[in-house]
Amino acid sequence: ADGRGVRGVAVEWTVTAGGGTVSAGSSTSDAAGEARTRWTLGTHAGSQTVTASVQGLAPLRFAATATAGAAAKLEKGGGDGQRAAVGSPLPDSLVVTVVDAHGNPVAGQAVAWRVAAGAATLGAVQTATDVSGTARVRLTLGAVAGEVVVEAAGAGLAGSPLTFRARGTRR
Repeated sequence: ADGRGVRGVAVEWTVTAGGGTVSAGSSTSDAAGEARTRWTLGTHAGSQTVTASVQGLAPLRFAATATAGAAAKLEKGGGDGQRAAVGSPLPDSLVVTVVDAHGNPVAGQAVAWRVAAGAATLGAVQTATDVSGTARVRLTLGAVAGEVVVEAAGAGLAGSPLTFRARGTRR
């Protein structure tokens, strides 16, 4: 009550949101009235919480925000297998997602795009992932009917390059 630390008080530590672990589920306060545990954040990016509880007192919450790790994998998001008339853009963008080793989206990663086969023009040769880890590009088919193959690549990423196929048809 006078603001001084109390020795010997049992504190229970509980991960209450976002995953992760604490090194000790309980600890006892020292001469300064401080109790400690080590908190390792969970593998999913976002808000995480640990609660310290002492019998007879209101719990105390500690919050942290886990961020995505290093970019690890390139995944196909959408746009594969489209058809459109020659000389026109595909109805939907070609979409990829970059994630870390735990599947969290990674923003700001460069994705290189290239037409590997067929006649077509890309809206950009490189795009960057947004906050949801997504990069997209528009594809306009050339004047020749047939299959177009586009590759999306990210330096050092598993799953790279990814292949998208589209077909240009006569009007």
